[in-house]
Amino acid sequence: MQASDSSFTPTEIVNLLRLINTRDDRNIRLALAICEGGGDLPAELLKKISSEPGLILYCLEEGHQKILSAFRFIYIRWSSLSAIPPNIKYLQNVLMLDFGYNKISEIHKNLYTLTQLKKLRFHKNQLHQISPEIADLIYLEELDLSANFIERLPTEINHLQQLKKLILTDNPLDAKQIDSLSIHLPNTCIVFG
Repeated sequence: MQASDSSFTPTEIVNLLRLINTRDDRNIRLALAICEGGGDLPAELLKKISSEPGLILYCLEEGHQKILSAFRFIYIRWSSLSAIPPNIKYLQNVLMLDFGYNKISEIHKNLYTLTQLKKLRFHKNQLHQISPEIADLIYLEELDLSANFIERLPTEINHLQQLKKLILTDNPLDAKQIDSLSIHLPNTCIVFG
């Protein structure tokens, strides 16, 4: 999360947090709209929003660019998410995305525009393939694709020279692909089995 000194008063921050804590959709929408249209985002509000996957998903669905651009680490696990919202593109400063334990069957193309991304986790989803655009994530250091249905990886994955850890357990990949990865990514710890 990135926040600077807030232009919201302490009373306004408390009131916005109260709106969010009511769990009422109208109040939450109002609070997030105020945050999106207001001054610098208060750290307390960013912390609250980032701690709740439902609030993050709401920001993604509504395209709250200002809020989304402030995040560095996003955890949207166990959310029954079946698709990644197209507004994922607004997470331009995010370093880590964790979509573990969802029902995602395809990675939205806009995710591949997040070039600052260092860690990407899709453990226990329903992925069958990975786009060649994975190579656009040039700073990626960790990629967890375990417990999916991936039979083939694109050869472009070999371009991820910053990759330190690649987790592929519980996928129907053959040993030849793993051997090829080991040759092309010699500095990468590949977990497979």
